[in-house]
Amino acid sequence: LVERQSRYGKTFYACNAYPKCKFAVNHQPVSGCCQKCGYGLLLKRQMAAGEKLQCALKKCGHFQQA
Repeated sequence: LVERQSRYGKTFYACNAYPKCKFAVNHQPVSGCCQKCGYGLLLKRQMAAGEKLQCALKKCGHFQQA
């Protein structure tokens, strides 16, 4: 995954073959496994309660401590 800029100046992360490859996320990716489903990519999210990691799989969306 590489960091890219949208045409509006927002940062997002996508595979290096973007836009042919359709995988893109808006939050910083972190390597690791989801505790609930075992998916191999987590997203670093800044929440009101502090920093948390969210599963990158849309169907799961599980939050865990950083």
